[in-house]
Amino acid sequence: MVKYLGPGRGGRRLVRPYILWRNICPAVLLCAMVGCGSSTPSSPVTPPRGTADIGISVIAKRVLIVAHGAVYGYRPSGITIPAGSTVLWTNQTDATHTVTAVNGSFDSKGLDKGRTFQKTFTIPGTYHYMCLFHTYMQGTVIVTK
Repeated sequence: MVKYLGPGRGGRRLVRPYILWRNICPAVLLCAMVGCGSSTPSSPVTPPRGTADIGISVIAKRVLIVAHGAVYGYRPSGITIPAGSTVLWTNQTDATHTVTAVNGSFDSKGLDKGRTFQKTFTIPGTYHYMCLFHTYMQGTVIVTK
């Protein structure tokens, strides 16, 4: 295939593809390699969407969002933690899910595959949660003193 690059001698200037690749490829490779040698980011790193920024915390329990065939669920679906503990939920499925308290006290919004949500529970009690997209997905966090 020949690419038209505008008027030239005789009305049209044509360039063969190999000439384009010979001249453009080194420039593209050079641009791709610039900055590859630095181990520190040039701009501040922002946490991914769906990740709560709560500073330094210790994850007391991890809950996975998993698929069992065509059925999704939280694993484990019920946990017990002491007050002040943080729970981290991780979506391991291709579907978008939420971690939403039935009483409305917390909501992860949509979590795509690989995204996480964490919540620190400071008040003792029982917290029931569910996925707004798959209401059969339900879990419980029991917070003790």
